Amino acid sequence: MNRIFLLCAVAAFLNLPMLGQDNYEIQVYGADTVEPHTAMVEFHTNFTVNGSKTVVDGVQPTNHAIRETIEITQGFNDWFETGLYIFTSARSGDGWDWVGDHIRPRFRVPPKWHWPVGVSLSNEIGYQRARFSPDTWTWEMRPIVDKKLGRWYLSFNPTVDKSLHGPGVKAAASHGATSLRRSPDTSEVLYNDRRLILRSQRCRCFGESVC
Repeated sequence: MNRIFLLCAVAAFLNLPMLGQDNYEIQVYGADTVEPHTAMVEFHTNFTVNGSKTVVDGVQPTNHAIRETIEITQGFNDWFETGLYIFTSARSGDGWDWVGDHIRPRFRVPPKWHWPVGVSLSNEIGYQRARFSPDTWTWEMRPIVDKKLGRWYLSFNPTVDKSLHGPGVKAAASHGATSLRRSPDTSEVLYNDRRLILRSQRCRCFGESVC
């Protein structure tokens, strides 16, 4: 009976309306960092089923585009890691293009502090070509909070970003504000026992974020 209720709850969570998703890297981070003196390589492949079909403000169409991202993360100690992203895009008629690169230093509260929840802070700064993003230099700040509760694992990644170069800076200045804005928030719920593993991830966009 408990498993039936759990399946219904996760299904309801998954069927909530999705306001947007990142086209290059859709990921929910845990607070842990990579082990010291260890490098991790990941590949993120996404396909845009229904995207823009024409050039908008100089940005290439995204419809039926394949986005491949290489992520290389190096752990330095028990509280610091640095990640490097290489973004690429492929679309029929456009070929395979390099989109840009980001670097992501991340700090966390070390395990020896014995905090009740895992906490870390990610800062992702990088460049993307103008034909793929109106804002060519951006800075994303992502606090990460996670918790293990028996067979449950919960993670929440609220995110804000700032345009460093591009129309986002000018638009904010014209309104007498900074270019800091809400970005896609991601969260994860995981349930794990010997006979059943359920995993649910969510990505939601706010404000004028480009997803």
